[in-house]
Amino acid sequence: MIKHQLYQWLTLCLASVFCVQAQAQTGRYIRPLFNNVTVTTNIQYGSAAPHNSTNPAPLALDVYEPTGDTAALRPLVICIYGGSFIGGSKEASDIRKWADTLANLGYVTMAHNYRVGFNPLQTGAVVRAGYRALQDTRAAVRFMKANAATYRIDTNQIFMVGNSAGAITALQAAYISNSDRPSETFGIPGAAGLDTTDLLDIDQSTNTLSNTVEVKALVGLWGAVLDTNAIDMNDNTNVLLIHGDQDATVPIDIGNALSQPSFPVVYGSRTIAPVIARMGMTAELEVYEGLDHNFYYTGSTFPNAYWDTIANSGINFLCRQNTYCDASLINIISVNETATQAFRLFPNPAREEFNVIFDQSYNLSDVNVQLFNLQGQVADAPYTLTEQNATFNVQNLPNGVYLLQIKTPKGVAAQKVVVQR
Repeated sequence: MIKHQLYQWLTLCLASVFCVQAQAQTGRYIRPLFNNVTVTTNIQYGSAAPHNSTNPAPLALDVYEPTGDTAALRPLVICIYGGSFIGGSKEASDIRKWADTLANLGYVTMAHNYRVGFNPLQTGAVVRAGYRALQDTRAAVRFMKANAATYRIDTNQIFMVGNSAGAITALQAAYISNSDRPSETFGIPGAAGLDTTDLLDIDQSTNTLSNTVEVKALVGLWGAVLDTNAIDMNDNTNVLLIHGDQDATVPIDIGNALSQPSFPVVYGSRTIAPVIARMGMTAELEVYEGLDHNFYYTGSTFPNAYWDTIANSGINFLCRQNTYCDASLINIISVNETATQAFRLFPNPAREEFNVIFDQSYNLSDVNVQLFNLQGQVADAPYTLTEQNATFNVQNLPNGVYLLQIKTPKGVAAQKVVVQR
């Protein structure tokens, strides 16, 4: 079950006539308007020493642009991978999917490598690894701002999408200031080894560019922060936070990362959303009941059935934050229709079967319906499709919660189905 909570809605600024004319295509940033995306790979944005060396190593990023786009200015979305600060790269399958999908809508997108790895036996190593990721990410933002003319970026429209450690990095990049630096980043007194020295301020690493770092809004997937006190009235970043309530890697509330006492205590999405709202920013929270960490993967396979729902939540949220996007079009051409607009489902809970009644405007040859379990796998539930009705036979399914997904020309809708006898 998805619970969507809007803690606070701030009035969005209307686009100026100039902005609307610059983004002339109807539905830009809501639906894919470009057939191809041009990717420029391995652009060096800086260099920095990893945890196990004193020698700086180069760090690179990839830029995705809609091929043939003529817009004078485009928003930038920075896509940040996960990997528990141990591994991962800008080539992660979900990050490439985010970058490509959003570029097809008209955004300029960027994915960057940041320093990963730490000695798990070293005091404060995990916190220091996260801080290095933060420093590198802010350096990548500075680089993109310094090259805004090259990529035709509106530097007032910078967004982020982060997965797991990437979401933690995005949140930290948006809300932390030098006064909030974790004590571990100033050095480890009395400790021996390479990763023990002062890591310097948040913008004193990786490159020497002096651009400021402002994030207008971000989508955080199963992320957290180290300290909610870092979120204050000086911050201006709106958020959409998505989290499974059974996440044992990054807790949705408060707990040790990876459920390990040796790892730091973090504050998950359900804890930080109201804090962000109290500080005068928009905080939207989507809680997926019964799901664990990184649930748009099934094991190492990406994507599963949850990708469409999550991606389209993110697309719609970014549209509402994006000055150039006409948010009034979301309900018309979005791929995230509400279930009540798309279909009616009964009975729910179901014992032997349930029925789905579709909107009369749909041509059933254009409708695709599937039932998934909470692991994102297609459930074995045969159905018959007649006129505006589909009947699912669930006699052979175990009791539990399932997700019904319906794809139509208007978009994708989803609803929880309970099988209970």
